[in-house]
Amino acid sequence: MPSVNHKRFPMISFVIIFSMNVIFCFILFPAKAKFDISDIVFEGIYFIVAFITLFIIKRLEIATLTIGWALFAFGLLTDLMDEFMSLPDFINTQLEGILTASGLGIIAIGIFASVQKLKPKINSLFQAEKAVLRRGKILSALTCASEQFFEASDWRFPMDELFAQLLQIMNVSRVCLFKNERGKDGTLLTSLHDTLNHTQFLRLESGSF
Repeated sequence: MPSVNHKRFPMISFVIIFSMNVIFCFILFPAKAKFDISDIVFEGIYFIVAFITLFIIKRLEIATLTIGWALFAFGLLTDLMDEFMSLPDFINTQLEGILTASGLGIIAIGIFASVQKLKPKINSLFQAEKAVLRRGKILSALTCASEQFFEASDWRFPMDELFAQLLQIMNVSRVCLFKNERGKDGTLLTSLHDTLNHTQFLRLESGSF
C-alpha cells in the first residue's frame, strides 16, 4: 500500500477546503429562517476544538491520524452548517455520519499502527533499563561484600551473605564459588569451592541454616 506523504498537504490546504465548503453551503442552499443559538454554540465549540487540534495532530507527522482527524472535523463542520442552512437529508445525515465514522476509524488504525511500530523500541528500552538496574544491584552487592572482606578476620565469613544477595538479585537457582590453585606441576586448576541454592537461601533467611 503506497504511503501518503503528509508534507504534501500543508495546513493551508485544510483551511482552504473547509472554507470552500462553508462558501458552497451558503451559495447552494437556502438559509434557515430561525436559528437555534444553543445548538450553534455547542456545535461551533466542538468544531473549533477539533479544527485547532488538527494543527497539533498534523505536527505528529502521521498521515493516517492527520487524514482521519480532518475527516472527523469535516463531519463536525457539516453538522454545524446544518444549523444555518436547509441541507438535504443526504448531506445532513448520511454524509455527516460517513465523514465522522470514517474519520474515527482511520484515527483508530493510525493509533494502532503507531503503537505497533513503537512497541519494539519501548521493549528494548525497558530491557535496557532493567539490565542497567540489575548491574547496579550486582555492583552494589559486590562493593558491600568487598568492604566486608577487608573488615573480616576471615574472608570466608561474608560469603553466605554475598551468595544470598547474588541469588536474589540475579534471580538464579544456584550461586557457586570457584577456587583457582596451582597443581604440583604448576598447572592452574579450578575447583568448586562453595555453593548456595534456593532452598538453602530460604533456610538462611529463616535463620535455620
